[in-house]
Amino acid sequence: MTSPIDEEAESAALLERLMNQHGNVRELPYNEETAAVKSLVKDLQGETYAPHVAQTGLTSWVEALKTQNDEFATTFDLRNSEMAGRPNGNVKSVRQQLDPLYDKIVDRINAAITLEIAADGVETFVNELNEKIKYYQNTLAIRSGRSQKDETVVE
Repeated sequence: MTSPIDEEAESAALLERLMNQHGNVRELPYNEETAAVKSLVKDLQGETYAPHVAQTGLTSWVEALKTQNDEFATTFDLRNSEMAGRPNGNVKSVRQQLDPLYDKIVDRINAAITLEIAADGVETFVNELNEKIKYYQNTLAIRSGRSQKDETVVE
């Protein structure tokens, strides 16, 4: 807004107020961000703000923002459609088959480490894997707690 042209500075100030009204859309989840950007673009291209966008030389930027937002929305929708089209297997029955095998593998790796016959790097790998497992267990616990909290509020 430091323009030597008064009309340009005034237009920039007006556009800044509009942007502030829409807030920081980058912090929103994808679907909300896409909707907020669509709303902002609609405002910027509307008869109230379009002259100010042109005055500040941002018309091509607004067009690019609209194009990229539309492309993102299309890609996001396609991804969701692909995810919805995936077959849902019976995870419980697969886990019942895999868990005993996983336990045997863990027992053998732990035995090799205890007997000091494990290959170099195995212990480091196990420690890193254990940290990842803890992270995901904590993430699931947090989600589960949030989910249980939401259920009790809905009563």
